[in-house]
Amino acid sequence: MEQLYLFDLHLTERKSDEKVILPRIPEITGEVREVIDQLKEAYADPSNNRPWCIATSWGKDSTLLSICVWVALLETNPEKRTRKVFFISSDTGLEHPRLTEYVRKTIGILNEKAVEQGLSCVEGRLVKPRKKDSFACKVVGKGMILPTPKSKFRWCTDAWKIAPAERFIKELMHRYGSVCVMTGVRSAESIKRATSIKKHGSSELVYPKIGKNKTVNGRVISTFISGRYESQPIAHIQDADLWEVLMKFFKFPWGGRFYEMYSFYSDQGECPMQTEMKASCGSNSRNGCIFCGFHKEDSMLAYFRDQNEPWAHPISELKKIIHATLFDANFREPVRRRRVKKLDTFNSLNNRLYDDVDQGTLFDLDKHLEPICIGGLPVNPDLAMGSLTLEGRIFLLKNILYYQKLAGIEIISTDELEEIQVMWAEDGWKRNELDIEPEKLYYRGPLVLYPDYTLNARETHIIDEGFSSMESKVFWITEEFGGGEQEIWAHLEKAKRIKGYAIPFYWQPILHNNEYWNSVVFVVCKPGIRTLDQARSFVDEFISCAANERATEQMNRPLMYWNLQTNSKSQHQYLSELLYRGESPDDIPLDTIVYSGLDHGLFQIAHSIKSFSALSVIRYRNFSEVKLQCENSRYWNKYYEVLLNRFHQDEDKALFLLDRGYHHLLIPNEVKTALGLSDLQLYLNYHSKYYGGNFEYVLIKGDTFDIHELSLTLHEEIRTIISKCLITEGYSSNIEE
Repeated sequence: MEQLYLFDLHLTERKSDEKVILPRIPEITGEVREVIDQLKEAYADPSNNRPWCIATSWGKDSTLLSICVWVALLETNPEKRTRKVFFISSDTGLEHPRLTEYVRKTIGILNEKAVEQGLSCVEGRLVKPRKKDSFACKVVGKGMILPTPKSKFRWCTDAWKIAPAERFIKELMHRYGSVCVMTGVRSAESIKRATSIKKHGSSELVYPKIGKNKTVNGRVISTFISGRYESQPIAHIQDADLWEVLMKFFKFPWGGRFYEMYSFYSDQGECPMQTEMKASCGSNSRNGCIFCGFHKEDSMLAYFRDQNEPWAHPISELKKIIHATLFDANFREPVRRRRVKKLDTFNSLNNRLYDDVDQGTLFDLDKHLEPICIGGLPVNPDLAMGSLTLEGRIFLLKNILYYQKLAGIEIISTDELEEIQVMWAEDGWKRNELDIEPEKLYYRGPLVLYPDYTLNARETHIIDEGFSSMESKVFWITEEFGGGEQEIWAHLEKAKRIKGYAIPFYWQPILHNNEYWNSVVFVVCKPGIRTLDQARSFVDEFISCAANERATEQMNRPLMYWNLQTNSKSQHQYLSELLYRGESPDDIPLDTIVYSGLDHGLFQIAHSIKSFSALSVIRYRNFSEVKLQCENSRYWNKYYEVLLNRFHQDEDKALFLLDRGYHHLLIPNEVKTALGLSDLQLYLNYHSKYYGGNFEYVLIKGDTFDIHELSLTLHEEIRTIISKCLITEGYSSNIEE
């Protein structure tokens, strides 16, 4: 059939000085043609001049709607194009990069082509979430949990897509008094969508938007939102008709190309000629946000990953991490924010507010009081878990910054990063660079609890990679507190801020002899805690730190050791770095010592040796005293055994001691002999570092020596002293003077 290009009819009506470039439009027939004619008639309606707002994601449905509107405008007399038409798209910043690029490019081209084609009534707009509503600020800043099929409310769609569009629509209503919002929903999309259209739609092309129902004299009456109209022009269009029209366009009227839009479906296997409502054909092929929790497998992301798109693999890994942390009790606040406001006012046993009677007769003292735990499991759980803890948010931020750099896309901007820090500060975070640096942090897996705080073994996947000898177990530890709920929460909140992590807990009020107290049950699941006694010690240390006068000075220490533990690739590396830090045993968290399995004496000898490392800043002990302590300690050799066990080759062990500036008199002779290190080499290396030598080490092999990574900031005399000393001892230098 010969194609008709409908706009040739208008060429004679334009002035000669107007440079209008019209698109080539193929013939459109059938029901889609009827939609265009209806839109032309509605656009020319003289009874109103309210603007149209075309909500579009530039998928197949909204693209067809946009074609119908665009063609209707081009077929309308230019002098009668007085009604404004806005094409709006939501830019969440979380779409797949190719989709984001396509949407942004389409809006830009649309505005250019509207000018070229004389459509001054057309305007394209990208709407975005407010900074405080972005993924970065909502999830990483405030710790809100991404919605999943378990969630009661899908807040993400509202915050990132609907709310930005609604703000723009309200601006139009304020400016023009009323607006008509058009969407490309179709009954053929799904059974659920068909039901929704039947319930909320209308036989009219344009109809008032229904508001909340109200009851008058026992009757439910529908209300309408003043000035707000809606339209679903292509609701009845079938898939076959949709694709038949779309495939006629090599290039859409606004300049976008068909194959770009089509690739988002064909690459994932959606049949362009699908004529039946089947969930198996492209049902989830064009998912939205890259972190969406409503699909187990994002087929579009999977496709890009299979095609080795450079961003797809890092984003896939990041998505797994984010989803795994959503229900991790170790990363969730024990008490919801809104529940905190109701502490001491809410009876968890009957789910209603306390009153004067409740306060005095919470329990019938003639009855046997039901225990908090039976067989170590909770009986009457109180609180559902809340948002992500600060520890969990720091964990997410560091990983997101790491993976977004790896993927080459921006998930969290510089402005959002600054806003996140402001939000964290409100939760007690102390500003430091370490917490906001990109870093791939190791994740052992989630501890998932049922609503009654019993273990969800099916979804709990604790993996101690590199710590195969450590078995993670779950313990329920009951502690008794005096005071009310608010006092308990404040105490544990203080402990959480000091330690840098939270322990899942719940409580129940107990009344006895007219005195209230609370039994708080802590759920403990930490690497290295393998016995009930260890779990009790862990909880006791957590609780007591809030009352410790030195606690504020140690705020970041537990988090530092936790990061060391989680980031180590193996148990040997972890123990080596733990001893190398050389902190006083009194300053190391009890749970860290318990987890390491090392004797207290090892930490004492490590602290002494570290105090006289060339890199140590503070020296508060006598060297002779430390040397004597080492020689008399049974842990001296054991210290170096554990310290160097992370390395397989003797050369690597030697280089480690040289690089860290160990004093030759504080290393056992057996160790020096086994590694081929001389006192002279260690002595010179020690002093070169002590006086500012910014290089890796002085290496002696055979009868030659070599200074590695010599820096221009090296003390001017050190290099000369070392060279002369070694040459005097019969060595020759490999370094050119």
